[in-house]
Amino acid sequence: MELDATEKEKVMAEYNKKWEEWSVGHHKIITWILTCVDNATSGQISKLNSALEAWEYLKKTHTMRD
Repeated sequence: MELDATEKEKVMAEYNKKWEEWSVGHHKIITWILTCVDNATSGQISKLNSALEAWEYLKKTHTMRD
């Protein structure tokens, strides 16, 4: 099924809206993480590409072991 130009515009507008919402939230999370860690950790996290990568890095480097 192919969309006509008007339908494509609506779909793209909705996609762009959702992308913007996601992007704002993602950057908030990165900012929160960076403000909650020390400078050395912040430097490492700032090299990563996503909040998920930052979270995984923190999980790996700061997990408590018995």
